[in-house]
Amino acid sequence: MFEVYDRSLTKLAVLHNAFDRVETLKLNSVNMLSFSLPADDPKTAYCQPFHFIRDDTGQYYRILSDGIETSDTGKTVYTCEHCIATLVDDIMFK
Repeated sequence: MFEVYDRSLTKLAVLHNAFDRVETLKLNSVNMLSFSLPADDPKTAYCQPFHFIRDDTGQYYRILSDGIETSDTGKTVYTCEHCIATLVDDIMFK
């Protein structure tokens, strides 16, 4: 089961219909996560780029801006990177 959070970590939804969970763990690299949702699931509206996903292990992942793919088979595949990657984001302050 996955939970979706916005950029300020406010909980938006619980993804009960998520399936095909694949977590890629590499030594000295940023962990990746991919999962699928049915394309007609109303909670796909909450899965926007840069929103956070919390998996059942408690780890946080961020949906990549180019990590959303809708296939002809009726599912949407999301690719996420571990939240540790936010430490290298470019941030500009006014």
